[in-house]
Amino acid sequence: MSWITHNGRRVPAKPDDTVASALYRAGVRVFSRSVKLHRPRGLYCGVGKCGQCMMRIGGAPSVRACMTPVREGLSVEDQNCWPSARWDVYGLLRFTPRSFDPQRAGIGLPQARPLFHAIVRRMAGWGTVPDPIEPQQVGAVERRDVDLLVVGSGPSGLSAAISAAQAGARVLVLEENPRLGGRLARERGDLAARLLARARSLGVELHARATVAGIYPEGDVAAVFPDRLVRLRPRRIVLATGAPEAGDRFPNNDLPGVMSLSCALELASRDVAPGRRIVVVGDDERGVTLKVLLDGRAKVTLLPEARVLRARGFSRLRSIVVSDGGRKRRVRADVLCVAATRRPAIELAQQAGASLVERHGALVPATDADGRCAPGVFACGDLVAPGGIEAAMVSGERVGAAAARSGSQLSADPPLRTGVAAHV
Repeated sequence: MSWITHNGRRVPAKPDDTVASALYRAGVRVFSRSVKLHRPRGLYCGVGKCGQCMMRIGGAPSVRACMTPVREGLSVEDQNCWPSARWDVYGLLRFTPRSFDPQRAGIGLPQARPLFHAIVRRMAGWGTVPDPIEPQQVGAVERRDVDLLVVGSGPSGLSAAISAAQAGARVLVLEENPRLGGRLARERGDLAARLLARARSLGVELHARATVAGIYPEGDVAAVFPDRLVRLRPRRIVLATGAPEAGDRFPNNDLPGVMSLSCALELASRDVAPGRRIVVVGDDERGVTLKVLLDGRAKVTLLPEARVLRARGFSRLRSIVVSDGGRKRRVRADVLCVAATRRPAIELAQQAGASLVERHGALVPATDADGRCAPGVFACGDLVAPGGIEAAMVSGERVGAAAARSGSQLSADPPLRTGVAAHV
């Protein structure tokens, strides 16, 4: 057991915890405030794809709590609020007319304008620059040649790495999250452990907390590690970036307690019960997995055919109104897990020059029979067809073997092009 501090208060943490899971276990539900009206925000995605758990961690502003492992004595503070995220004076702005515009506050009162400007400056923005700013020692960028780079360590990524390693390729796997295994780690921990052990026995090199920040026209890949930047030159790439859940739209969908099903599974896999009365809405088999993981520690109600009409509560969720079987009803809940539509993380594939096609209502990279989406670049798993774990593993095995035996290499010529950075 270790300790971190939250706004000066000591909070116990387990070795495998992230800052988010440690705080949630300690009863913290409001992690941040919205920029304009300072509405309370809680955990939503749990896997680094949203900004609702941005906090000041270790003196650095706007750090995702769900992506930061705990360490002894780590300092965590709320930001963009006063005096705290839970009790924020600026949250009273929620009760002002919808036309409230902080940038024009006090414009008709010249004498009071300096006061309004001071208040608006304090309530705006997201985090403050550390003071004093310590100079960073930036060393030379490390360069490295790679035979086969796998981006993502979920079921398809690990399966692709194992398949490629069995075919004789030297494989490097990079995972942005604090622990390896992707969705396997939160849904099928035993299977994740077996696949990771198999990969290591085959000589696969595995790194967590390593973000692939871009694929560039010269054929280089930028990989950001916690302590260094590495310029990789892979011969081939397998993209297994998955398909994070998109948010669902209904009134008060930003209340603390409304979260993606992935977030609830992430908490449960770290021995944290998301709530006491949990409602899972959406046709997703992972709701049953959540029920098994919690094993009686919470009442879990599955409503696969229901549609959320509204979430109710003030600073956190208290109940929801759903349309179920054509009738409207109110359900008490302190956590609502939304099994929303999953959107493939296509950014890196686009940077590599892949064309996009629509499949089952989502844009995915167009691939050939081997999973190739661009010269020397392959895509597999949920990135090309969001589905179950078994289907993702089969896809990864097939694509990993094809990438290992492929004679094509990552090209330094078009159609590779730059784009926005992506998280894996």
